[in-house]
Amino acid sequence: MQIQIVSLEIKAFKGIRDLRLALDGRSADLYGMNGTGKTSVYDAYLWALFGKDSAGAAKFDVKPLNEDGSPRTGADTEVEVMLLVDGKETKLRRVLHEKWKAAPGKAEPVYMGDETLCYIDDVPAALEKEYKPFVASLIGDEEQFKLLSIHGYFMGIPWEQRRRYLVDAAGGNAEAELLNRPEFAALPDILQGKSPEDAKKRLADQLKRVQEELNAIPGRLDELQRMYDPPTSHSLQLADDMIAAHKKELEDVNKQLDGTEDVFAKAAELGRKVRTLNEKIELRKAELDRPIREAAQAFEERLKNARERKKSLSAEAKRFEDDLMSIDFELGTLKTERERLLAEYYTIKDEPYIPQAIETKCPVCGQDLPLHQVEQAKKKAESAFFNTQQRRLNDKISEGEPKTSRINRLEEERKGIQESLDKKRVFIAVVDEDIKVLEAEDALPKPQHYQYEQDEKYMQLMGELQKLREEMEAPRDTGLRNQLLTRRDQIIDTIAEWKKTYAKRDSAEAVKGRMNTLEKRREELGQDVIRITGQLADLQEYTAACCSAMEDRINAMFHEIQWQLFEPLKNGGYRACCNATLHGVNYATNLNNGARINAGIEAIRVLSRSLGVTVPLFVDNAEAVNNLTYAPGQMIRLHVSNDTKLTMVLEG
Repeated sequence: MQIQIVSLEIKAFKGIRDLRLALDGRSADLYGMNGTGKTSVYDAYLWALFGKDSAGAAKFDVKPLNEDGSPRTGADTEVEVMLLVDGKETKLRRVLHEKWKAAPGKAEPVYMGDETLCYIDDVPAALEKEYKPFVASLIGDEEQFKLLSIHGYFMGIPWEQRRRYLVDAAGGNAEAELLNRPEFAALPDILQGKSPEDAKKRLADQLKRVQEELNAIPGRLDELQRMYDPPTSHSLQLADDMIAAHKKELEDVNKQLDGTEDVFAKAAELGRKVRTLNEKIELRKAELDRPIREAAQAFEERLKNARERKKSLSAEAKRFEDDLMSIDFELGTLKTERERLLAEYYTIKDEPYIPQAIETKCPVCGQDLPLHQVEQAKKKAESAFFNTQQRRLNDKISEGEPKTSRINRLEEERKGIQESLDKKRVFIAVVDEDIKVLEAEDALPKPQHYQYEQDEKYMQLMGELQKLREEMEAPRDTGLRNQLLTRRDQIIDTIAEWKKTYAKRDSAEAVKGRMNTLEKRREELGQDVIRITGQLADLQEYTAACCSAMEDRINAMFHEIQWQLFEPLKNGGYRACCNATLHGVNYATNLNNGARINAGIEAIRVLSRSLGVTVPLFVDNAEAVNNLTYAPGQMIRLHVSNDTKLTMVLEG
């Protein structure tokens, strides 16, 4: 897409009273002393498109200034630019229109400020909804436009952003092309779909963990070596003999214990019967207590349900109250807004039309304008006033109708919620009365359990239990049995002691197995170190090749500028950057102003080709450059000269 300026008409803008530049889409040179308006021409052009000056400021002195520095009134600021976009003309106009209003008790109207009016091909357009989107659709976003129209803009953006533009402009995929080379055949497995930097971090982390594990192995082997203490063959044989002898003695003791089993078996039987009777007694007590317990549980359940019902009803009532409060707040806000809109509506409706001062003389020759032109200008001003007034009234109506509709819906909703809240309050009062009755009943004394002595079956079970207890208290000889049990425990403990020799043998074998495993693991880790170190070396070589290929691809697009996109680090790696030099001179530090301008123009030339867009280029301080480099499209060169008035010379 190619954009050119056909004409630029400026009125009452900064220091420019009235200026028309007929460029006809051609490049041109503007000459003049400082203060003659060269930069103001560029500011006016950008203000017409974006509402900003060449420094990017949205708030600046657009109107001419009086001697005391205050804005001058009496004329609208207006900039009209005719663009040629791919051969089609489009007119854009931005006006800072003065607003005047008659004041009570004063003969002259009072200046009330300014409003921005915009036009597309002489048709009025809303600034935010129509004008700005149209400009964006026509010439792209503001950022892209600055890149292609301001020679120093590209070099001034953050280096990361500048680097991204260059990589996009170069296109292609240098990394993918390098991966097809035989010497980098192993790289896809190393990269695993990630960037070289991510792969390097992954391999470095792997190498670190492998080295840490490898370095820890000698210490672990020393610790295991100190733990390795296997028993001798003599110790194992002695343990076998002693365990066999004690097992034989254990068999003899168990045979003697069998003879005392009958006596103690009877005692055990009596114990089982006592336990059975105790269980029956407890079951009978539970059976007798069940009606009392169930009645108490039923009462507690009724009281609990009543309280939970009250809690639920109260929560619902609270929710209705919160809804009413929220609705009342919104209704208050909406009604206040509606009253404000009504007041503003009638204020606008009552505004009288105040005829504007119409210029009756030609600004070029100073002669009186024909009466029909003056009358036509007056009618146009009056028609514009009433059209604007009606549009403002319609805006107030459109803004107020949804609020009135919302107020009606909220009032109807509030009525329903209030009715529901009243019903909930009645239910709460009924449930609250039930709770008071139940709580009064709960305060009365109640039996905790049944009078067991009055139950015949319970008393029968207690009698049987007493007889069993008397029978268990009969004396019996337990001395021999206790001696045999003590000796059996001693033998079992002795056998366990001798078996510790076996445990010591098993522990030593386990330690030996862990030592063998660690030795094998040390060999594996050594191989991992060799493998990872080799992969890091391959990755380093690949990264260096990628850096060189990327810089070569980008530098091939430029004639004057040379770009460095990667800085070598002491550890052998690379860090991304975006440094520019012209014939070995660093752009950021030592380059003169003329060379900087040409470098910026060359960057615009490359970006225009990459983006497929060419826009007019303004070059300020063009006198600082002996030989201005070629630009892809229309170029407006601003020269400081001895001319007391702004002078334009068209090219060709």
